[in-house]
Amino acid sequence: MDPESFNLFLFGGSTAFGFNIKDDETIAAYLQQTLNKKYKNHKISVYNFGQSGYYSTQERILFERLLAHGNIPHAAIFLDGLNDFFNREDTPFFVNNSYSEILDKHFMLRFLDRLNKYFNPINNIREHLEKFERYKLSPHTKRYYWDNPKEREKKFNDRPILEKVIKTFLNNASIAEATGKSFGVKVGFFWQPIPHYNGDKKYLPFYGLLSERHLYSEFGYKLFRKKIDSGLVKLPSRFGWLADIQKETEGFLYVDAVHYSPEISKAIAQYISEYLVSWNVLPSNLDE
Repeated sequence: MDPESFNLFLFGGSTAFGFNIKDDETIAAYLQQTLNKKYKNHKISVYNFGQSGYYSTQERILFERLLAHGNIPHAAIFLDGLNDFFNREDTPFFVNNSYSEILDKHFMLRFLDRLNKYFNPINNIREHLEKFERYKLSPHTKRYYWDNPKEREKKFNDRPILEKVIKTFLNNASIAEATGKSFGVKVGFFWQPIPHYNGDKKYLPFYGLLSERHLYSEFGYKLFRKKIDSGLVKLPSRFGWLADIQKETEGFLYVDAVHYSPEISKAIAQYISEYLVSWNVLPSNLDE
């Protein structure tokens, strides 16, 4: 890090990373541009630590490891929400679905079987056609739940699961905040926008492509907002609710099922910059 710069770390998942958009269209890039334009007498550097699939537990651990190795910024912010409900078991998704399979004693047999199918194009085509036919007949498809709101709520509005996810996030935030304080790092948290919470469907062409694991967040967001409004949760000292900003932003805000377009990335960066100013996170000697 540049010792002459005000250094800000951004943590999050693939939405923070900037999946499917250019490097200069990410939230981190827009935030750095916005802050440097606002405070012309000082250099501000924003470091993007967004990683695919990451949620609050992984982000907290990464933050701790960076500090332990002497990488100490002036401030750190976390963008969360979507992946916390996606990883509702509080176990990284790839651990559940990849590493455990590799460790399975029957992995090699399945691997050889898949290898055989891969190099047998006729069998490969037949298998995909069979899967497609089963998909069309199955009621448990993504389209099925989007077209049946009552069934979607019945399956995914699971109160114990949602309560657990919210509690885990708040505990992670509390630990990260305390850790940052002990290192002299000001820490803030933002609850991110998602397409299936207050999103306008006419601007969401990929709405029905959300995976089932993503559908819990629709109801998790509603529950969290209700708890906040009722004063039933203790929020971090620096917390910004950004989940409603897409109601004020028209246009195609997502480049696929969940990842942000440049337009909403820029809007998120602007809101974050305003929060940072109101929180007095930026040094007072940064004269406009």
